[in-house]
Amino acid sequence: MKSYMYGVQGAFLAVSLCTVCAANTCTDLGNLPFLKNGYTWAGSPFMNLTTGGLMLCAVECIKRSRCMSFNFYLQDGSCEMRDVETSDPFYWPVSTVPVSTVVHSNIHQFPELLARTCKLHDCDVHETCIPEDGGYSCAIEFPSSCADVKQCAPKSGDGEYWIYLRDFNMVKARIYCHNMASTEPADYLTLPVTNYGYYPILRNPDCAGEEEGLAGTCDGNGGEVWFNKIKIDTRSLRVTTNDHTFANYTNSKLLYGVASDCYAKHNDGVKASCGPRGTFTIDLSGTGMAVTSETTWLDTGFMYWMNVTRADDNTRVYMNCGGYPGFCEAREGLFLQPYNMDVLEESSATEVHCTNQ
Repeated sequence: MKSYMYGVQGAFLAVSLCTVCAANTCTDLGNLPFLKNGYTWAGSPFMNLTTGGLMLCAVECIKRSRCMSFNFYLQDGSCEMRDVETSDPFYWPVSTVPVSTVVHSNIHQFPELLARTCKLHDCDVHETCIPEDGGYSCAIEFPSSCADVKQCAPKSGDGEYWIYLRDFNMVKARIYCHNMASTEPADYLTLPVTNYGYYPILRNPDCAGEEEGLAGTCDGNGGEVWFNKIKIDTRSLRVTTNDHTFANYTNSKLLYGVASDCYAKHNDGVKASCGPRGTFTIDLSGTGMAVTSETTWLDTGFMYWMNVTRADDNTRVYMNCGGYPGFCEAREGLFLQPYNMDVLEESSATEVHCTNQ
């Protein structure tokens, strides 16, 4: 939990406004002309709380940097927080309800002083601000990594958990948490379809006939690899291609998402008739992820050639690359993105509720 201290200003105004709103029906809506009466923003809120009044709903929204607008239901005190800001109601995807039951507002229209010491907070999108004497602290509200899961629920063991991706609009993702008993849990993506790579321990440099083994600097390389999980950074969704914690391999540790061989020579960029033979298949089916469209592959080595094809939805990539030696790998790193066409069962992972939810 992060903590911050600074001088308190305008506390009297904040207390006054909150006192006026101690009950659901006490607020004079005529004093708040920016409120939109009888409108609600369509779609699901990221959080729904019950508060003691309209102003307290606004305070809860201000305390969360993710909250851009809210609906407040006057009859039962429901406070629906949303991560989008709305404009003129004529252009909203809205639903209309009786004026007496609901109001809607963008949060920037409310005075920041309502939140007291949280008025200038810099808590992250997965945190909420907690006012304290002379300052505030930031507490995790939605886990965004396995480290967050452990902090929220210290007794959690290794397994699949739902986390929220901070740099991807807090999209929910299923992540396997490893080493939860340690001080540094690790984040992995489980691959329902095993991803496979092959580097032949054969050579046929001039396509005149295969020979067993590899020569020169290629000697000692080659083999096969099977990945069942891949390590990822839950902020950037970059894959750690040299992690083999959940991989099986023969001979040498082939990298994830890299195809290579030392089989044949490809002269002047023309594919040799007998090669290449190095392959790797990325298959993210059933993970809720896809390779970013910006990810491209670079071929390099000596007398190399590559062919990389991908499915239209970027969930599968097939690589056939090699040279003498030659290989292809993702240029500037292999990055993933959420793929919303994969519908994952809620029961396939554990939802962890942090203490301030």
